[in-house]
Amino acid sequence: MARRELGLGHRPGHVCSSALHVSLPILQHRLALPETRGRSLVGNRGLGLAVVGLGIDALGTLLFVGTIRHFFAGPILWTGSCLVMAALVVAAYLAPRDLLPPKADTPRVRPLSFFILGAVFIWGVTLGADFLANLNVPPIVVAFFFIAIGGLALIWVLRNVGQNGDQCNLVALSAGLVASLIPMGFFGQLGTGIGLLPVVVVDLFAVLFFVRLWKSTILFMLKKTRRAEVPPS
Repeated sequence: MARRELGLGHRPGHVCSSALHVSLPILQHRLALPETRGRSLVGNRGLGLAVVGLGIDALGTLLFVGTIRHFFAGPILWTGSCLVMAALVVAAYLAPRDLLPPKADTPRVRPLSFFILGAVFIWGVTLGADFLANLNVPPIVVAFFFIAIGGLALIWVLRNVGQNGDQCNLVALSAGLVASLIPMGFFGQLGTGIGLLPVVVVDLFAVLFFVRLWKSTILFMLKKTRRAEVPPS
């Protein structure tokens, strides 16, 4: 009962999903707009407005879910998710670029392997955490489960992604992570009374985005290869 009141019995993967929701857009931005890497897109004023807007959106959503839907994840889980997101943003800003260098010079596996990893990662973490929660194990065990699975996935990525020519693999990994969320959103929307149209529209835009991103990445890699093959004059 205490776990339920604290918000630890519903979705033990919510804190882990905070990391995904912060890191995945950063990865997508790097892939879609590589020329803007290391540059601010909004400036200090725009960043302040974005933080204020995000705060209003978060509090508004909290009030809506708590009053209309009569559900509250719990103070510990809600506060923990906010702290995790803030810590990830600060860590990403302070971390050096060569903190976790890939082991290989070029990718060791095909993009399909990265897509499969992204597609099964969230499901594996979510189902595994729910299984542990149903066994009434202490929450700290679930937390270490998140760390272990995430660490193993990170080690695999660093061993296989490559220092050069990794764009296609990163696109595939990002697409797999998003693809795994599509059935979750679809089935989660059933029975809510809102309908499936919003989910289908967002999923369609996601598919179109990654199709365009994949084509542009392939074109970029071809141009890069051709420039490397041209002997200097």
